[in-house]
Amino acid sequence: MICMVLQFKIYKYFKGAMAITGGPDGLYMRIATKSLGLGRGREGFGNARAAENMFQLMHDRQSKRLAEERRAGLACNLHLLTQEDLIGPDPSKAVLVSAAWKELQAMIGLKSIEASIQNMISALGKNYQRELNGLAPVQVSLNSLFLGGPSTGKTTVAKLYGKILADLRSLSDGEVIMTTPTDFTGSAVGSSEEKTKAILKSAMEIQSVPGEDRCVLLLGYEDEMRDMFQRANPGLSRRFPISNAFHFQDFDDAELLENLKHKLKQQGLGVSPQALDVAIQVLGRARNGLNFGNGGEVENLLATAKFNYEKRHSGHTISQIPTPQAPQLPSRLQNVESIQGLSGSVYSDSPSAAPAAVPPAIDYVFEPEDFDPDWNRAVMKASTNLQQLFKDVLGRDDMIKRLKGYIEVVRGIRIQGHDPLGSIPMNFVFKGPPGTGKPTTARKLGQVFYDLGFLSSAEVIECSAEDFIGGYVGQTATKTIKQLEKGLGKVMLIDEAYMLGQSSFGIQAVSQIVDCMTQKKFMGKMVLILSGYESDMNGLFKMNQGLAGRFTEDFIFQPLSPVTCLDILELKLNSKIMSLPTAKKGPNKISLLGKMTDLTRIPGWANARDVETLAMDIARTVYQNHTTKVSNLLASPAIAIQCMDSMICARQARAGIVSQPGSPPASPPSSPSTAGAATPPSPPGPHDQKQGHWAPPGPPQLPNWNISTYKPAYFTMTEGQHNQGPVFSSGGGYYPQSPTSQQSPFCDQNPPIPPYWSTPANPRAAHNTQEPDPRPKRGNHSKNSFGPPSHHDEPEASAEFSSQARPPPIQTATRSATRSATRPETASTYRAHRHGPAAPDDDYPDPVTRSRTRGVSRDAGVSDEVWEQLQQAIKTQKSQQAAREKKIQEEAERVKREAEEAQRAAAEAEALKIQAQQAKDAEERRLLEEQQAKAAKEARAADKKRKACQRELERLQKEEQDRQREQARVQAKLKRVGKCRAGYEWIMQYDGSYRCAGGAHCMTAAEAGL
Repeated sequence: MICMVLQFKIYKYFKGAMAITGGPDGLYMRIATKSLGLGRGREGFGNARAAENMFQLMHDRQSKRLAEERRAGLACNLHLLTQEDLIGPDPSKAVLVSAAWKELQAMIGLKSIEASIQNMISALGKNYQRELNGLAPVQVSLNSLFLGGPSTGKTTVAKLYGKILADLRSLSDGEVIMTTPTDFTGSAVGSSEEKTKAILKSAMEIQSVPGEDRCVLLLGYEDEMRDMFQRANPGLSRRFPISNAFHFQDFDDAELLENLKHKLKQQGLGVSPQALDVAIQVLGRARNGLNFGNGGEVENLLATAKFNYEKRHSGHTISQIPTPQAPQLPSRLQNVESIQGLSGSVYSDSPSAAPAAVPPAIDYVFEPEDFDPDWNRAVMKASTNLQQLFKDVLGRDDMIKRLKGYIEVVRGIRIQGHDPLGSIPMNFVFKGPPGTGKPTTARKLGQVFYDLGFLSSAEVIECSAEDFIGGYVGQTATKTIKQLEKGLGKVMLIDEAYMLGQSSFGIQAVSQIVDCMTQKKFMGKMVLILSGYESDMNGLFKMNQGLAGRFTEDFIFQPLSPVTCLDILELKLNSKIMSLPTAKKGPNKISLLGKMTDLTRIPGWANARDVETLAMDIARTVYQNHTTKVSNLLASPAIAIQCMDSMICARQARAGIVSQPGSPPASPPSSPSTAGAATPPSPPGPHDQKQGHWAPPGPPQLPNWNISTYKPAYFTMTEGQHNQGPVFSSGGGYYPQSPTSQQSPFCDQNPPIPPYWSTPANPRAAHNTQEPDPRPKRGNHSKNSFGPPSHHDEPEASAEFSSQARPPPIQTATRSATRSATRPETASTYRAHRHGPAAPDDDYPDPVTRSRTRGVSRDAGVSDEVWEQLQQAIKTQKSQQAAREKKIQEEAERVKREAEEAQRAAAEAEALKIQAQQAKDAEERRLLEEQQAKAAKEARAADKKRKACQRELERLQKEEQDRQREQARVQAKLKRVGKCRAGYEWIMQYDGSYRCAGGAHCMTAAEAGL
């Protein structure tokens, strides 16, 4: 019927004078009729109107053919409809004369897209031949997805794609209608929803059948588009299969070079050969960043080069502007075809091609410094910059040596003409106490890798475990990926990374980090640094072996020695335009070094961070005393010692260190001269600890500085002193007995008057021997606490815990003040060691805690007797848990005490060894060696005892951890088979059965399958 309607329209329009190739009922008319019939049954199909549209299409094809024949001077038959007029041209031939196809082939970096379109053209050509042979065409969808990064040509290719389909006669019109997300947004309430529904309805009506005069393209970034298809209607995934999408890849170096040369030629700009190589290096570094702009990045680089060029030539005369020479490209880019006549007189394959009419004064000839002002950093300055970066850093010689080795490796690989990416590690672990320069070193490390060309920026992104952990199930992975994306092309420092191992969400974040580090998106494109205390970081790596395998490079930041701290103090004061002339020599060196030693032994000492605070105190005091201008500001020994004494007093009071009562008053030196002549006082020795003197607790591990590398004067003994033995000061310093002074001047009775800005010592702190429970209370959990609240966070449990024991006089009054420096077994770390990581599917392994924290209420119909039995069972479980915790805590405190004793004995042995080495008299040396041997024996015995206590603690912790895991398994099983719809926890009763916390449901162990 449709064929007859089409024949009638042809006959009527041409009044019977039009001849049809193959006849009115021939093959070509049947093919055209079948194509027209494909629209039958679709909404809007108009039968006779569809036949009219088909006739108009045939007439248009004939008109275009006749016009081309006239232009070619060929004979024209005006009364003939040919094969191409009726069914269109052969796609394989039509594409050869398509201007859009030729333009697409001339574009840079689209080889894969050209291949995909060529495959589609080949499929259309086969369908054309099948129809000529009387076979049904194979369905070919014109709708597609364009996926790729920014500025990879998606929009441009989409416009050309429509024109190519029109040239192939697959579409009647090559016009491209662009829509953006703003087209979904309305201006009034409800209009956005209507627009969205209309667009989605239009998209859902796409059927991808032959003959449909419409092509729909979806453009976007690949990750975002995949996410959209997962969340959207499944029909979209069926109609736009991602497997058949057009993937626009990021440009490689050769394609970036072609793009750059093309844009230079378009804009009439010149460039030196070395500048081209530098430009590609800049673009290569930028590729490591997030959302690399490809062609847009080239435009931005040219804009930067123009600005730098103008800045560089702003003061030049016309004669000073250099005349360019023909460039020779680097060997790694020789395979790229040159573009003839790039910028005319400036860049051409033939030197004679430059027109002499262009004055050199107005030519833009870019040099390497226009693209990168510090372009030769990787070749000439990497080693020099390394020395400059670490010139103000003390005690990091090993790190500098390793970084220098990395630089030499990269240089050697590049000399051989290879890519150094992947040849040196880019994941590091920084281990050490606070104030040892971990963030500062990370910034310097970023500059080194930026100079080597591995990073697009030397910026350091500092974050914590909180930035990776989600607040609900499913958020952690997304949050981790987004956080890592911020560090692409930069350095990311995760401070206190061990916190990731203290909750199930944190463990998920660690797994996601490990997974991302193997993905192409992140691998080799950023420097990732995990930072934290050494013992805690070692525990984190034990939890995830994959993480340990990806972080193979450790940098250990040892506590700074007193000598190094004194050197840093001098550097800090020099930066404030003042000097400390007696810091390294002179009679006051003994006092200054002794005071600094006292400070380093106080719990909570933050190394360089506290040295900076001390320098600020000294500087403020100096400025306060010099209200008139002077030529040279000096920080006198009296001021330095006064500020040190004030800090010692404040820190000891804050740490709750108990000083010896009844000490005679001591005051700071009254003048620099008297201070310089003063001899270090003689504090009580180690044997006085039984009388209440404080001995420095210190961390379980000795600081790893080499105390033998310096020999302070106060370790030498005068004649007659060798029989008195070594002593320790109340502040922690190590002094010989002095015949001129008998007591410590620090803060026993009358401490030195601190500066007006110093924090006064708390008089109650020294007498406060109550050790409060540092664990967070229920409902008030800090981000640094391990895991969720548990049942021992209740007030009554806290009281029981805090009243179990009082520390001896030599210990600190508050544990929270010392844990930042000495890292003792705090409540949070103790809990993590006791329980281990929480189960991945349950952040709250303790059922009693969960039932109470979730606000369980008594179910309706539960009798008083049943409810009382349930509460009694909960109370019993609570008391049992508290007893287990108390036992573990007591063992942990015992380990701590034994570690402190081992530390003290080892320090005493080391000090005696140093004195023996410095002794000049043979008899004196023999006595000191005997004392040293005895002290070393005591240290070994104390360490052996500490290890035995540690093994017992680990056994108790493992038992508790196994119990908690088994309890979590039982709860999970009960939840699966139980009938409690409220999701309450199940409490074990006295008869071995289980009852939900609400009281309404009961189940035996056999019913639960336990």
